[in-house]
Amino acid sequence: MRDISKIIVHCSATRPAWMADVSTSAKVDEIRRWHTVDRGWGDIGYNYVIDRDGTVMIGRDLDKDGDTFDDIGAHTGGHNARSLGICLIGGFGSAANDAFEDHFTEAQNLALRKLISDIEERLGNVAVTGHNDYAAKACPGFKVDRWLHGEPPRRISLSQSKMIQAGAGVKAMSAASPIFAAVAGMPWQTVAILAGLAITAIAFSGVIDFERFRKARQGDL
Repeated sequence: MRDISKIIVHCSATRPAWMADVSTSAKVDEIRRWHTVDRGWGDIGYNYVIDRDGTVMIGRDLDKDGDTFDDIGAHTGGHNARSLGICLIGGFGSAANDAFEDHFTEAQNLALRKLISDIEERLGNVAVTGHNDYAAKACPGFKVDRWLHGEPPRRISLSQSKMIQAGAGVKAMSAASPIFAAVAGMPWQTVAILAGLAITAIAFSGVIDFERFRKARQGDL
């Protein structure tokens, strides 16, 4: 068996309802067609595929022995030889810092964790990573290390916050206000700095007269 040191998680970048009425096997065959017909590869690039209902299927199995550990995948340039590639069905329109649950199901969450555990039981501890750890890509649509340890995602802009999207309607507000659209796309650190500068500017402009406010509290006015 080849030397495997890492697991790399991917997504199919398909919509939640993609091929919803067909079997996992049919979905794997369709991804295989993308890779063999459209890209000219020898087989599907992933070693495993996890469907929306949690079904796990072996992907690449060139010798048809039912064991993908000996099959070098084609999923992450420069890292295939010593890794296993796992593809989650879904992830369309995702960003690298989204939460797992934004694009995938609880059944997939449980299935992926179990598959990782099963692999480690056979191989020992391996690095568990995502495609976006090796390339400037969104795939798999979340940060694997944070998901693995139960940590929340680190949103990089206001528009990436699902809480704000749900509560304030970022898309509608962005369409109505170009200023809001610009601010929503900024890193949160930048927004915080701008907010501080705005408060300082207001104070010095006289809109808020802190000296007058102090005197009023002391009864000097």
